[in-house]
Amino acid sequence: MQVQSFVLRWLPDLKKLLLLSRLRPLTAAFRVELGPEVEIEGRVWMPGTGRVYLGRGVRLRGRLAPIELRAHDGAEIRLGDGVVVESGASIEATERVEVGARTSIGAFAKIIDNHYHRTVGDRNERPAPVPVTVGEDAVVGPRAILLPGARVCARAVVRAGQVLAGRREAEPSLRQQSLANGGTH
Repeated sequence: MQVQSFVLRWLPDLKKLLLLSRLRPLTAAFRVELGPEVEIEGRVWMPGTGRVYLGRGVRLRGRLAPIELRAHDGAEIRLGDGVVVESGASIEATERVEVGARTSIGAFAKIIDNHYHRTVGDRNERPAPVPVTVGEDAVVGPRAILLPGARVCARAVVRAGQVLAGRREAEPSLRQQSLANGGTH
């Protein structure tokens, strides 16, 4: 009897997720892992056959424009506890994209771990993916773009419209570094 009550309490949340994200029930059960207290507003699109992990208290705010979380075959997208993703944001992984806890991803921001084709040579050959990591408590501004290999440090701010590529690293602002070292503003 307890097992049935657990399933019945959990079923409305699964139905809501499936309706809002337009997932097929059989593939969703194996691909998407939800932490407790996940909030989904508006539309969220999760195509692909890879895995998507949403940590405790993740908020997907897709009211103004749909959010895309696309994990290709064998790839993984991990959103840590308390991550907030705003309308129109797109996260696409062919290998791995990891976003640390309490990070904010602005409206229409784009995070990808692959360029999908070469600019020189055979354009049909897909280059190798390079994982993207975003540290805890970071802010990725609206319309910012994180390209393959981008690393964003904990508490760093990627400004609105900024493009972060290759081995470059976004670092905490000078004020944030001063506060972390015990200084005053």
